[in-house]
Amino acid sequence: MRNPKCSPWSLFLATALLAGNAFAQFTPGNLVVVRVGDGSGPLVSGVAAAVFLDEYDLTGALVQSLALPTAVNGANRAFVNSGTATSEGHLNLSTDCRWLVQAGYDAAPATPGIVATTAATVARVIARTDVQTGAVDTTTTINNAYSANNIRSAATEDGSQFWVAGANSGIGLVPFGGTMSTALTTGLPTNNRVVTIQGGQLWSSAASGAFQGISAVGSGVPTTTPQSTVLLPGFPTSSGPSAYDHFFADGNTLYVADDRTNGSGGIQKWTFDGTNWTLQYTLSPNATTGCRGVTGTVSGGVATLFATANSTDIVRVVDLGAGSAFTTLASAGVNTALRGIRLLPGSIVRQAHACGSATIHTTGSPTIGNTLTATLGGVGPVAFVGLDFVLVASPFCGTCTIGHLWSNANFGSSFALTVPGNPAFLGAVVGIQGADFFAAGGCATPQLALTDTLVVTVGGCR
Repeated sequence: MRNPKCSPWSLFLATALLAGNAFAQFTPGNLVVVRVGDGSGPLVSGVAAAVFLDEYDLTGALVQSLALPTAVNGANRAFVNSGTATSEGHLNLSTDCRWLVQAGYDAAPATPGIVATTAATVARVIARTDVQTGAVDTTTTINNAYSANNIRSAATEDGSQFWVAGANSGIGLVPFGGTMSTALTTGLPTNNRVVTIQGGQLWSSAASGAFQGISAVGSGVPTTTPQSTVLLPGFPTSSGPSAYDHFFADGNTLYVADDRTNGSGGIQKWTFDGTNWTLQYTLSPNATTGCRGVTGTVSGGVATLFATANSTDIVRVVDLGAGSAFTTLASAGVNTALRGIRLLPGSIVRQAHACGSATIHTTGSPTIGNTLTATLGGVGPVAFVGLDFVLVASPFCGTCTIGHLWSNANFGSSFALTVPGNPAFLGAVVGIQGADFFAAGGCATPQLALTDTLVVTVGGCR
C-alpha cells in the first residue's frame, strides 16, 4: 500500500491504558505538576504532606493524578514533602525522556518537624516515576547528606543515578537504589535550589552569598569529585534574583524563575553575547507574583513558557517581548500547593476517522532517539499500520498529496521503530492510522475498516 511517489520511512507514538490500572501513561505534550497536600486539611509549616503528580493538558484541564507512596512497601520508601516549604518539590524530566524525578523525605504524612530531622533518622528519598507506566520507585535514599534541612531537587540522565541539591551538602550524586550520596562539589555554595541537566551540562540555581543565579557545575555532567560551581558571567554576586527553576531555550537564551513578590519576580529572560549573560527583562503575571517552577518549548524561535506562580497557579506566557501577557491555566485546590512543573516533549492529537471496529493505540515517547510502537486492536489477520509525514491528517484519506513527504505501511497488528536521534526530526508531523481488510462494518469497498488518526509532533528532551 505504499504510495509510489514517496520514499519509505516509519514512525509511531503512544497512548495506552495499563491493564488493571487506572493510570494512563502521561500524554506527550501535556504538563506534569507536583502538588503537595491532599486537600483534607491545611498545609502546616514543617509538617510532612502527601505528594502527587498532576497531569494537565495545555488548556489547563486536569487529566489525571498520580499519588506518590505514603508508606513503606518492600524496598520502596514513603515519600513526602514539607507542607509549606516553597523551596522543595521541584521536578525534572530525564534527558532520555523516560523518567520524572523529585526529592523528598521517607516519612508518613503529618510527621512534624520533617525538615529538621537528621538524614540518618529520616532518610531523604529520590522518587523516580516511569512516564509510560506511572510506576513510582522510591528505593533510592540518602542517609548521609541534606540532614536537618531541606532536600529540594534531583536530576538524572537515564534513571541510573541522580544529581541532588538541597539547603546544605552542596551537589551530591547517588546511584539508583543507593543509600549514600557522594559530595561532588567543593566550596560554595553549599545551599542550592534546583539542579538540572540541559544541553549536556549540569546546572544549579542558588541565592546564597556570591551565587545569585544559575551556575555550571563542573564540565558536562560530572560523576567524580571534586567539582567546582561557577556562576554564569553577568549574574549578580551580591544581591539580585531569587532564582529557582530554569529553562534554556537555546545555548544563548535562558529563562529563570524568580519567586520575589516585590514587583521584581516572575520569569527572567537572560541572553548570552559570547562573553556575558545579560538580563533583558522580567515577564511577570502581576506586581505581587513570583514563579518557582518553569518549563517551556520553542517553535520558530519563539518560547512558550509554563510556570507555577506563588504555589497557587499554573500560568502560560508566549515571550513576544517585555510585557507579554500571562494566561492562568489552572489553580491549586484548597489546602494544596503547586511546586515543580515539566512539559512532556512531543504531542499526540487523536482525530476521529474511525469506521468499523478497528482501534489504534501507541506506546513510547514521541521524541527523537526513542522506540515507538503502534498497535492495532479489533482487527483480523489482514491488517496494517500506515504512516505519513503529511500536512493532512490521515495516511489513508485519499487526499494525501500536498505536503506529502514519506509513507510506509506495515502488515500485521503492530510495528516498532527507533526514531533517529537527529535534531532534524524535531517538529516533524506524522499521521498514523491503521486499517483492517474485509472487516464487517467497514467504511470502504471491499469492507475496509479504518482506525482514528493519530497526528504526532516529534519532540526532544531538554
